[in-house]
Amino acid sequence: MGWSGNLTSGSAPGSAITFTPDTTTMGGYTVSSFTAPKKGVYKFTLKGSGGATGDSSRTGRAEGGEGGLTDGYLLLESGAKVYVGAGGPCSAAFVSSSTGTALSAVTQANLYFVAGAGGQGGASGGKYQKVSVGGAGGGTTGADGVTLTSGTNSYAGGRGGTQSSGGSGGSAPSGAYGASGTAGSYGTGGGGVYYNNDDISTNSGRGGDGYYGGGSGGASAQGETGYALGGGGGSGYVKTASLSVAGKTYASTTQQGGGAAAGARGSVVVTYYALAELPVSFNGTKLTKLIFNGTEVKSLIYNGQTIFARRWAACLRYLAGRFGFPAGTPA
Repeated sequence: MGWSGNLTSGSAPGSAITFTPDTTTMGGYTVSSFTAPKKGVYKFTLKGSGGATGDSSRTGRAEGGEGGLTDGYLLLESGAKVYVGAGGPCSAAFVSSSTGTALSAVTQANLYFVAGAGGQGGASGGKYQKVSVGGAGGGTTGADGVTLTSGTNSYAGGRGGTQSSGGSGGSAPSGAYGASGTAGSYGTGGGGVYYNNDDISTNSGRGGDGYYGGGSGGASAQGETGYALGGGGGSGYVKTASLSVAGKTYASTTQQGGGAAAGARGSVVVTYYALAELPVSFNGTKLTKLIFNGTEVKSLIYNGQTIFARRWAACLRYLAGRFGFPAGTPA
């Protein structure tokens, strides 16, 4: 696995490389670095891992939730380095200015983007099995693991992580035998819980990792029925909602779902998106902005057509002479 594709100083806009983790371990990570081959705007497309299917030792097993999707933009100088990470089921995908062995090991202030992972599904033994799927990762809040009801009782899945706290664990209903799930925290989903009663064994779903991880589901048993609930999804994150370069704005977004399918690994795609300069030059130097009468010029059109670099200097001299502007150097 690792990197596939290529980006060089000669790459055209739209060229991309993809990072895929080596590990298939639930909650495990592979971390690598990306060095910008030239100055420009780079798009990072992050897919959080899908949640794992419930414990394989049980006969009743539910699927995990879908991973989240985050699109983010950075203006990078030539030679600038960032770190990317993704992993096995229930692992988030991230981009940061510092490295670490997992999302939870990266300093929170150094994060640029996160795509949350889906929560794991529940798994149960017993004569009757009632299991629920994990919640989808991503978005400002991950989705909750599915809650089950039986009569007047409600069996709760783990809650999704948010922008400020991990999702709470699901709880067994009042009067039922069972165990509550555990809460998620920064970078990590809550661990699944095990419960055994009268030879009915249940394993709740682990929460998905994320900016803040989802909580794990509750696990219960009543009569001959085992209940095992899915974990909540981890939240996504973008440090800066938009980036403005050379008169154009690039919006970063995070959403629930849209990432890796249930049980699948996450990934990070890096696309060289655009030059950091305007497509015009003055005395052979490309400009990053144009200021006219104290206002930044967003576009320049002459006779209905955008003026490109090869025509800019001549057209500027022509326009200055025609309208009586004194010769000068644009900002």
